[in-house]
Amino acid sequence: MKLNVNFESLHLEVSKVKGLIGFAEALRKSSYSYQEAVEELKQFVSKNGGECHQEEGVTRFIALGESLDCYQPYQDIDKLYFDC
Repeated sequence: MKLNVNFESLHLEVSKVKGLIGFAEALRKSSYSYQEAVEELKQFVSKNGGECHQEEGVTRFIALGESLDCYQPYQDIDKLYFDC
């Protein structure tokens, strides 16, 4: 019997319970590019009544009492970086 389970997707869904920061940490550890991670965070914030603000080089997310500033300091490294 073979299980057809995408454990990365499962891990990301479970991480949403940990809030905005927990979800961002899971996205950073996954294989998501910077832009893909930002899009996932936008959806998360939208579903949880939060806000998203784009500033020069930084995207600020606010949801569930947490604030997160996401950025990509190195264009050749396509990963999510953030400060809480």
